[in-house]
Amino acid sequence: MNQSDPEASIRAAYVDAKARGLPDCWTCSIDKRNRRKWTAPTGRSCDSIPKALAISVELGLLPADFPIQAGPNKRKRSNGGPNSASQKSKHSASLLDEPEDDDDDEDDDDEDESNPPPSKRRASSTPVAPILSAVEKSKSASSKPDDAAVSTETKKPVKHEVTAAAAAASSSDEADDHSFNETPPEPMNPEISLDGLRRSAAPTTVHWDPNSANGKLIGMSVRVAAPLGSPFGEWLDGRVILYDPFTHKHKIQWKLPGSEGSGGSPGSSPEESKPSSDKRKPPSTSWIWLRNEEHNLHISTGLVWAHVKGYAWWPALVREANTEDTGCASANSPAAATRSVKVEFFGTGEVATLRDSPESLRPFDPVEALDPVVAKHKKKRNAKATALATTEWYTVRHTRNQAAIWFARKAWNMANIVSGQVPFIGKQVQVFRDDVNYPYGDTLNGRVHAYSHHQRKWLCSYEVSTKNAKYEASWLNLQNKQVSTRLVSRKATKQSQQIEELKCEDLLPFLYGFELVDAEKIDQSVCEELNEEELKLQIELSRLWQERCHACVEPKKSDQTIFKCSVCEASYHLGCCDPPLSIQSYLRLVKDNKPLVCSRCVTCRGCYQRDIVFGTHLYHPPPPSLSFPEGESLDLCSMCKDAYDRKQFCPNCAHSWDDVKFQKVRRQIEHLGRNSSSGPGRKRKPAADKISLDDSASASLTGRFSVDLEFPAGAKIDPSWYYPETVEWGFTEIEMLVCDSCKVWVHAGCAGISEDEYNETSEGNHDIFSKEFLCRACCKQRCIELVLALQQEDRMNLFAVPVTEDAAPNYRDVIKEPMDLQTMLERAEKENHQHYAWVRESFELIVLNALTFNNFNTRVWNEAKRFYQTCVDKVFAEIGKAAPPGKYDKAIHKNFERAEEARKKEEDRVQVDESVEKKDLVAGSMAAASIDLPGLRETPADQPSCVPHTEVLLKSVDAFYCAWMDCCFTCGSSGAADTMLFCVDCGEAYHSFCVNAPVHSMTKWAAAGWRCPNCKVCEISGDVPHDETSLVYCEMCDRAFSLHLLDPPLEKAPPGLFICGQCVDCKICRNTADSRGASLKHWSRDPEKCFSCGGCEGLISSDSALSCSVCRKLLRGDEPDLVNCVGCGSHVHCRCDPRAERHVKSLERIPRALKAHKVKPPDTYLCPTCYQPAADNIPERTGVDRKDAYRLAWKAVESKNLFIEDQSPLDLYRMLTDRIEWAIRDRWRHEYVAIIEDGMKFYIKSRDEDGDPSSPVQLVFNRLVNLPLWKAQRALRFVAMARRARWETRIELDSIHKVVMGAKLAASYIDVACSVMKCDIGQSVRYVKRMEDLLQPPEEGGVFTLTKDAFEQDVSTSDLDLCDVDISKSASDLENNNRGNSSNDGTGSAFGDNMPEPLAGWDNCFDIGQPGEWKDPRECVLCHLCGDDDAGLSHSTFETEEQSRLRLPVQLGRLLPMTDGCWIHTSCALWSSEVYEESSDGKIHAAEKARARGAQLKCFGCGRYGATVGCNKSNCSYNFHFPCAKVCGALFTSDKHVFCLNHKPTSAEILKKESFEIMKALMIAPDKKSAILEKESSDLSNEELCIRVGGLVVHSLGKIDQSKDGFHSENYITPCGYFATRVFWSCVEPRKRTVYILQVCEGDDGRVEFSVTPADNTSGKIRGHTISTAYSSLVERVRKVNAKHYSHGDLFTALPMARRSRRKTFGLNGPQFFGFGLNNIRKRLERLPGVEAVVCPQTSSSPSYKFCFVQPDVSAIRDLQRRRAAVKAEMALENCSGCARTEGIKAVARSGGTGRITRALVRSADEIVPDAASESTMAKISDRNAYQTKYRAMKSVPIDSRLVARRSHIHGYGLFTKIDISKNDPIVEYMGEVVRKPIADIREKQYEISGEGSCYMFRLDLHRIVDATMIGSMARFMNHACNANAYAKIISVDTEYGQDKKIVVFASRDVSAGEEITYDYKFPVEDGSLKCTCGAPNCIGRLN
Repeated sequence: MNQSDPEASIRAAYVDAKARGLPDCWTCSIDKRNRRKWTAPTGRSCDSIPKALAISVELGLLPADFPIQAGPNKRKRSNGGPNSASQKSKHSASLLDEPEDDDDDEDDDDEDESNPPPSKRRASSTPVAPILSAVEKSKSASSKPDDAAVSTETKKPVKHEVTAAAAAASSSDEADDHSFNETPPEPMNPEISLDGLRRSAAPTTVHWDPNSANGKLIGMSVRVAAPLGSPFGEWLDGRVILYDPFTHKHKIQWKLPGSEGSGGSPGSSPEESKPSSDKRKPPSTSWIWLRNEEHNLHISTGLVWAHVKGYAWWPALVREANTEDTGCASANSPAAATRSVKVEFFGTGEVATLRDSPESLRPFDPVEALDPVVAKHKKKRNAKATALATTEWYTVRHTRNQAAIWFARKAWNMANIVSGQVPFIGKQVQVFRDDVNYPYGDTLNGRVHAYSHHQRKWLCSYEVSTKNAKYEASWLNLQNKQVSTRLVSRKATKQSQQIEELKCEDLLPFLYGFELVDAEKIDQSVCEELNEEELKLQIELSRLWQERCHACVEPKKSDQTIFKCSVCEASYHLGCCDPPLSIQSYLRLVKDNKPLVCSRCVTCRGCYQRDIVFGTHLYHPPPPSLSFPEGESLDLCSMCKDAYDRKQFCPNCAHSWDDVKFQKVRRQIEHLGRNSSSGPGRKRKPAADKISLDDSASASLTGRFSVDLEFPAGAKIDPSWYYPETVEWGFTEIEMLVCDSCKVWVHAGCAGISEDEYNETSEGNHDIFSKEFLCRACCKQRCIELVLALQQEDRMNLFAVPVTEDAAPNYRDVIKEPMDLQTMLERAEKENHQHYAWVRESFELIVLNALTFNNFNTRVWNEAKRFYQTCVDKVFAEIGKAAPPGKYDKAIHKNFERAEEARKKEEDRVQVDESVEKKDLVAGSMAAASIDLPGLRETPADQPSCVPHTEVLLKSVDAFYCAWMDCCFTCGSSGAADTMLFCVDCGEAYHSFCVNAPVHSMTKWAAAGWRCPNCKVCEISGDVPHDETSLVYCEMCDRAFSLHLLDPPLEKAPPGLFICGQCVDCKICRNTADSRGASLKHWSRDPEKCFSCGGCEGLISSDSALSCSVCRKLLRGDEPDLVNCVGCGSHVHCRCDPRAERHVKSLERIPRALKAHKVKPPDTYLCPTCYQPAADNIPERTGVDRKDAYRLAWKAVESKNLFIEDQSPLDLYRMLTDRIEWAIRDRWRHEYVAIIEDGMKFYIKSRDEDGDPSSPVQLVFNRLVNLPLWKAQRALRFVAMARRARWETRIELDSIHKVVMGAKLAASYIDVACSVMKCDIGQSVRYVKRMEDLLQPPEEGGVFTLTKDAFEQDVSTSDLDLCDVDISKSASDLENNNRGNSSNDGTGSAFGDNMPEPLAGWDNCFDIGQPGEWKDPRECVLCHLCGDDDAGLSHSTFETEEQSRLRLPVQLGRLLPMTDGCWIHTSCALWSSEVYEESSDGKIHAAEKARARGAQLKCFGCGRYGATVGCNKSNCSYNFHFPCAKVCGALFTSDKHVFCLNHKPTSAEILKKESFEIMKALMIAPDKKSAILEKESSDLSNEELCIRVGGLVVHSLGKIDQSKDGFHSENYITPCGYFATRVFWSCVEPRKRTVYILQVCEGDDGRVEFSVTPADNTSGKIRGHTISTAYSSLVERVRKVNAKHYSHGDLFTALPMARRSRRKTFGLNGPQFFGFGLNNIRKRLERLPGVEAVVCPQTSSSPSYKFCFVQPDVSAIRDLQRRRAAVKAEMALENCSGCARTEGIKAVARSGGTGRITRALVRSADEIVPDAASESTMAKISDRNAYQTKYRAMKSVPIDSRLVARRSHIHGYGLFTKIDISKNDPIVEYMGEVVRKPIADIREKQYEISGEGSCYMFRLDLHRIVDATMIGSMARFMNHACNANAYAKIISVDTEYGQDKKIVVFASRDVSAGEEITYDYKFPVEDGSLKCTCGAPNCIGRLN
């Protein structure tokens, strides 16, 4: 089948699929590499028909038993032609196997026939054997016609002239061999593949390394054994002249008889080689594999001086054979010391075997000085032999240099071809550069020397011209349109001619592996033996090598920095390197002592070769599927880079592969090895008579020589194993597997797969790899995923970490191979696994250990079983399908089987409980009341908090002291108290950063009146709207406002900012828009613009709103002082027009005029637009003051002499007055300048004395001088300004603004300097008053207001326009530069006097004596220091002066609560090694881990435990406490690393302040294991710990007295003895915080009493019988004390609005104030012992509590009812039993005779026997089948999984169900001994005589009775009940002995889990009366 016809291939595939039974719904497609892809209807795909059949079975398209026949044995490649793409699939065919069908062979034959024979090449390779046979038959061949040779030419490649005749002569011998009748494949050697033509598998670069193992053989002489009967003798000599890195062949130049000459140019024709004496017989060449064992050859590997004892030192050749492994030992190995070598002496031809040691062998080098050991020898050396050795030495070097030149020519040609369509290299170009003749640019002439495949640029050097100077060579993209390039026209020449005409300058950039030739040192006699032209070329190249750059070929200059490669010693300009280097990069390499290696000397990691054309460069980023060692770089050549881009690389070893190249080489090997006895690609030992010199034998790379190097850097195996001719298995393109995850192909050998395993995988029989094969990287990722999935299934964390001795002391004694998930994860993170089956095996080991160590059916055993079954069914079935059951799987199932056997034995064993048999006759005599518990509340009765809060657990001592400290409601920390805000309603404290309050923009009055998010109300109405979404919050003060109450009102919250009117600081009107001040209704979107000035621009347009016609400001609805113009009807502010103000005053005088009867009609008002003023008479004045100047400015504005666009008159007026003030200051310029000059005196003095003028300022910052920081900041700015402006010499300031600014800063510097130097300011400063004016502190927000200078100006009266306009108010407003209005200031000062302070201790809190000294006992678990540090409060609050001096030099931060009542400092936690912070939620993780580790580590500083701050230097064992680390000199870096004092130089970016208060909400995240244990355990497990929520601390929950009612309600549980404290507002002093003691106790009248005791007024104790009463009294006291600090409807005050309602607000009710209404406390109260009493009160008046979180146990409630009933009935009843079956002897006697119980049970059994006559036969059969099905279903579930016997409220023990049972479903079988009726009667009497209180007999039929007295089941525990939920029935079931009757108990109704199974005994009345205690509503009180 022709591969070029995809349709035919698809048709053939469908035919094959149809024949194998594949459904027709599958579709087939062929990709570009001729690979088949089968696709199912569901979208799943595969690459083979067997896989498609398996998927069809899985999808249900084929039956499950459909036979799937595997296809022929396939491997990774199909036998395609040299140009065909390889068929690469998981089970594809191998080249070594038979093709899949006959069509493949036909395709190959057609393809070979379609390829034309190769064109004739002069230098084509020639096999050696045809040459020898041709010489033998040359005489007979010469007589044959020429057409015979021509016919032979059409079948075989045209050979050399000599070989052509030989081929014709030997045609008869070859006719017998079918292989020689076929067209041979295209020759593969660099002479053809590197010619630049686009051939199949042709390389795109030149690989050449003369120092490689194969490269070192070039130039060496070789001697090959000739075939038997050869006329040339036994051996044929030659010399290696070339090496092909592509096919790994060597080119040999043979010395045939009649031809002379030792060498020639590699790759040249015979005419170009050195001619011999007979030019008609030129030397022939051929390409062979030197390392092939089927060629018996000896090769010289070195020239030495050899010494034989008794003889002189003699030059010799070291000879090695390819059939002997003589070069395997390295030079430093022990084997090298004893290795022997064979040497051939020059001039004698003798061969000797010598030890490879300095005593026998010395290196031979004619250029260097003679070896001193050889020179000292007494015997004379042979001159002739020395001359021959010298000639050989020069010949070897000459040949190697010619090879280097030949490869350089090929590299030059290859670079030109690969670089693009235009061959720039070696051409003259003209390039336009814009950096020449800047800014115009110019064109430069240059020459292109090289091309960078990495940069896609050409290296161009430039010529020197008269117009332009010399420019450095540079890399340019000549094909870029932005680069103007023109190729200088040259005469077109052929490519081959161009290569031959290359100059030395062209070859130098590509010359590699060249040995320098010194013309002065070379021997002239040797020159005659060498080619003269070639020698001259080598000498010239040697000169250029030393003088020129090896890239641009420009001379090296002495002043240039040169990059010299340390490997090849080539020199480059820094800019000519590829990529170019900067001088900084070069110096960094030198400084770091990194080797200087050029890109051509870097070995490629993809092929382990060197690219001499484009070099080897870093491939970044590496492929994700590549498993590459860390710290190593992925350097690739250009060919391997392209292969990596195509994903043609092995991810395990990083070696690249090429299918086309591989198949081409293999086909050539296969063609040449047709006659070989061994198959291609496998090592076979040839027979002796088969040795031949041609390459027709199998080419296998086997031989090693002493020149072979060790593996290249990064190589794990011998690179020759990747060669197509290798004998090693598993590393070529033919043995590969595809990774099922990343779809990348992997060598089978790299994956650790043997050949047998590979064959099994190909056939689909491998247990692991046939299901899924993964590369190393994907396998590592899959292993991690599996372990993480196993961790997710480990719900109880039983298998997470190794089992310690503390958890299981004898675990190591029982378990010899422990395993856990943590160890598995550590193993998975290492790349040492070939597959993930080990995960399954380790998982099974974990389960087996758990099953072995624990008993059957225990908690851990059951969890291990569940863990195993879940992981096998879920984890391994989904993501670990290729992991088969491990070696522990059978042991696990065997353990399960043993457990099942034990369970069955336990089920069958009869359990006799004596306590059940002999039940007492008294307990439970009274019927218990029915229990009907309501369901849990959906939501608690109280409003939940909208702010997340933390529950803090406290130890008793900590709780006692911490109750006197404020605590943040959100994070639970008491630190950072200076950032706390206190809600004016609920009194809770919050960190500003925990509630995101804008504390930096809040003023004092805003902070004092702040409300928390739970208590927000509308500050306008003082109430909470029904829809809280209608509230909008101010961005600056955090107050809330209703949208509809704002002015102007809003329908929805505006986008962007919302600023209330009292927070707006209008820079335009200075907050003077409203004379009343800022109202709470006002708002704006701009903090610097009020509503009137456009602060709501975008929401309210100026066109639709009313505005003043003068100032153009918007008007509100309640705007005061407005006047309407009668002319245009517009509105005008009175302050905007003086006439408007006079008009308003005139209107106010009208009522007084009416009283005086002096009525004068008021003047009509006209706005300034409508008013035309008359000429005013200006009185003359001689002087003018500031007010007159302001009037003059206003007059100028009013007369409209000034006009500025978009400026209102008021804006113009403000600008004029501002200029007036600065003009006035300019009059006092000399005083300001004098302040600066005085400051410079102190500046110079401080600089001369201390060396730094800023030294006085530093003392202020270090708190050594008590001055405000704002002074130090200004002084520091003055120092910087003086330095920058150089005021030491001259002070030059042009504007008055700069002068005033400099004087302000200088005044602060003078004040600081005088304080430090103890100078008198009055004597040091000339203008003290001016300096005092400049030393004004900044206002809030950093604003500084200058005082106004005195106004001194005399002007002419003509300069003023003094009108009657009164602008004194405007002037005074402009002079007042303070923010806000008078009312606001007053409010702020009121709050400032009583700003709330955080509570910290009981100092001044008690009205009577204090209980002692207060302290903070909370201790950090790491550093063991107590209390918050750096919490914001001054240390003097807690410390004495002596303690302050002893305080640590480092601050530890605030204490954070942990989950077990312990605390930890923020800095101690965050600087611990394992601790990290989650930036999203502020949780600190791994604190518990650090605590556990610190408990075992001692601090290096103090020696105590708890050291968790470790040095990050590797192998450093120092660990510290955080404060000890600072004291010991440790360094803290910005990347959270710590370094001890010994490793200080290793750190960078040192933090100056290691500890600081992180202003964000931080919480300690609970450990995962601790969280799970806490979740599983009861909350009462920490009952010794106290609970804190915000300001509430619950010291004791109290106890529930079950004998008393009244201590609970329907919504709350209030146990007696409840004791708590809360921090709240004082009811004695306003704005002060104090502690209230909250208690619940029993009053004198027996009722519950709630008391509240203030700590600052203990005599004012509040009592109440309800919570609301006590709480309301307290709130009323607090309200009265703080009444003046609330606003009661005033909208122009900054006081918080008084709250009008407390409905549905968290924290504002009595239960939540006490704590009963908090969910944290409610959960614990609902779990208190005896809590069942709150649902069964003793009186009807007491309500039942409705639980919210957990219901009490019903059995506990029944026990309580029974206890209460038993107490009442204990005196009334005697010997009463709740169950007739357990009635004692007395009860039996009372019942009227013996055998009553038994007879009663028997009679009841008789009643349930069905009437056979009443049922039809079909109905009986149907019922029997139904009952039998139900019976089997019941028996399939173990009885202990369905039922349990436990204490019953009816009496003693009863039978309870664990599961829900439907009506008429079987519950249990009544089992026991089946006896006949006479035996039952006898036993009944025996039981009565023996004293058995009960007998358990049940009649089965008329003749048989089931006796369960001694042997029975749980059914005998059934108690009697009048409303029984079960009934008994006798059914027939099929058993192994036939049909049998069974007594089965069925459910008479649906029975829920936990319910007791009861049965009506149906005792007859005549037997006497037995008491019934079932407690049912229909209970008659007796059993009969």
